Amino acid sequence: LVRPNRPKRHTYTNIKQTGFFTINHVCKRIFNDAHHTSAKYPEDISEFEKTNLTPEYYNSFTAPFVKESSIKIGLSFKEESKIKSNNTIFVVGQIEFIILNKKLDADGFIDLTKNNTAAINGLSGYSFPKNIERKPYQRPK
Repeated sequence: LVRPNRPKRHTYTNIKQTGFFTINHVCKRIFNDAHHTSAKYPEDISEFEKTNLTPEYYNSFTAPFVKESSIKIGLSFKEESKIKSNNTIFVVGQIEFIILNKKLDADGFIDLTKNNTAAINGLSGYSFPKNIERKPYQRPK
């Protein structure tokens, strides 16, 4: 979701111009710098220049990943829907590839606890989940 585009949202503009974007999980060791990327810098200033986060590129994918992130998702832009009630934009991307720095569980499950992935609450709250238990797929009783 992209908040109302006033002031102009540089990430949204980049997505529209290039057709590509990344989603990088925020883990415990980078959440302060990750939060700082929300600061409103001028368009010609990269958040990578103002934080200890490192841009990382894979193959010919044009959007940068965050090297320090343990889970990285590269997407291509597919469509957008404008939500009139609050002037936000819902951006839909197609996953092109996923990069995992940690191993998956044997069944392919990505354990957010093992990856120290933050759960973000609103615009400024960070929590770190603890996996309590995995339940089997449910069928009607």
